[in-house]
Amino acid sequence: MVSDDLHLYPSGFYGKALPGPDPRPQVSEPDPSATFNSFRVMDKPKEIRRYNTRIEKLFDKYQAGTRSLGSFAFRQEFFEAGFESFHGGLIGDWVLSQAQSPELTQLHASFLEDTLRFITGGRRKMSITLYRDLFARQGHVVMDHERIGLTEATLSDLSHLRTLGSGGEQARWPEVFARWVRHDGGLDDYVMTLALLFGKPW
Repeated sequence: MVSDDLHLYPSGFYGKALPGPDPRPQVSEPDPSATFNSFRVMDKPKEIRRYNTRIEKLFDKYQAGTRSLGSFAFRQEFFEAGFESFHGGLIGDWVLSQAQSPELTQLHASFLEDTLRFITGGRRKMSITLYRDLFARQGHVVMDHERIGLTEATLSDLSHLRTLGSGGEQARWPEVFARWVRHDGGLDDYVMTLALLFGKPW
């Protein structure tokens, strides 16, 4: 059962639930040009998923260059946006919550593992822009045979992430954020990760 405080984003990943009700599914209107010999099957209701508008607005400013990541205030806004979206900053719990996603594929799992790899070691096997293109190509229709399971045992870097915390406890958001952005290109990686996970489809 999915927790009430989780929301399935357009990316297929779960994040903090957004305030207010989700929009109702839309159904395509019949084709007025259809004839007896030419008809179009009505589309199934199309689910409309909301994205995090706060993250999207921040990302738009980042892309447009109207705000500098060197600005403390701008960095603080991104820090808070991540804290809210990642289970109150408990990113280990957030990662494991993705096991409940009906759209969890190998691509999703690879992105999770690669993100953990970057946080702990500063490297990805594949660039975020390539992930973005692959997610766009995959779309949101996930067949049962494509969906995979996800456990802590399948995410080797999750245990490494937990070691960032003090006293063996799960690392808190300030620790995770500081480790993430201190790597070369870390702040850009963090910003683009937020946009991919919780922003509108690219």
